[in-house]
Amino acid sequence: MYNLLIVLQKPELRVLAIVEDGVAESRRVHTLSIPYRARAGRLERRPICLYNPDGTRPMKTVPCNLCGSMKWHLLFEKQGFTIVRCDACGLAWVNPQPEENEIAAYYQTAYHGRALPTRRKERTKLAEARATLRGLRRWVDRRWSPVRLLDIGSGFGFLLAEARRIGWNGCGIELAGWQAEFSRTRFGAEVIPAPFPGSQLPPASFEVITMLEVIEHLPDPALALSECARLLAPGGVLLLRFPDFGHPRASRLGPAWRGSVVPDHLYYFSLATLKSMAQRAGLVYAGRLFNPPWREITKAVFRKP
Repeated sequence: MYNLLIVLQKPELRVLAIVEDGVAESRRVHTLSIPYRARAGRLERRPICLYNPDGTRPMKTVPCNLCGSMKWHLLFEKQGFTIVRCDACGLAWVNPQPEENEIAAYYQTAYHGRALPTRRKERTKLAEARATLRGLRRWVDRRWSPVRLLDIGSGFGFLLAEARRIGWNGCGIELAGWQAEFSRTRFGAEVIPAPFPGSQLPPASFEVITMLEVIEHLPDPALALSECARLLAPGGVLLLRFPDFGHPRASRLGPAWRGSVVPDHLYYFSLATLKSMAQRAGLVYAGRLFNPPWREITKAVFRKP
C-alpha cells in the first residue's frame, strides 16, 4: 500500500515522494494542478509524516516521562493523534506514540521534505545562531578556553559554524544523515550522525550543550537530560529552546496553536515541567535568554553543579 508524501506550494500541490513501507524517494514524481485555496482547509502546510495513526503502523502507550504516572486526561486530538496531560505532574505528550524505529525513519527520509536551505535562509539562520551564542556567553566561564560545545540536533550546522567563528570547539549530533553531510560539506563541521542518547561520548566532555527545539521531538526526554548531565563538565551549561506549552496562547488555541505539531512534537513542555525534569536529571535552572513576551518559544539555561 502506498502513502503520498506531499507538501503544499502556491498555487499547486506538488507530490514530492511516494512512500512504501516507510521508505521515501526524495525526488518529485508528479504534479497535481489543485488550487491552493480549494483544498487549504484539508491539507497541512508541511510534509505529511510517515507515522500512521490509523492503526496500520505500530503505536505504543507510554507512561508520563516525568513522574511515571499512568493516569492522565485528554487535552485534545489532532490529525488522529491524542495529546494528554498527566494528572500528577502536568506534563503533556502524544499518547500513544509511534515506535522509535518509525521516528528514526521519518527524520532520515521525510523531515523538512529533505529540502536544503536557500542562501537567504542560510543568512537568517546564521544570524540567529550568532544571537544565540551572544546571549549564552554570560553563563560561560572565561576560564574555559576554548569552550567545548555540543549541539544536539545540529541540523544544517549553522550554530556549529558560528561557534567556530568565535573560537569555540563545536561538535554536533544529528539523526538525519543527509543534514549531517550538509554540515560537513558546507561548514566543515564535526557532526556525529546518530540518535541521542546513543552517541557513546565520554563523560564531562563539554562545557556547553545546546538543544534548540529538539527536546520536544525525543521519545525519552528524561533520558536525554540525564545524558546531557553526564556529558557536561562541572559548572557546564545546557541551553534548551522549546515551544512553551505554558504560554497563554497554547491553552487558548489548543490544537490550533502553532506549537501543536503532531506527531513531530511528542512532548509539550511548560517551563515548570521542564525545570522539574531537568532537576531530576541533576541540573539546576539558571535563567532564560531574552525573549519578547509575545514569543511562544522559551530559551532556558540549566547548569550542572
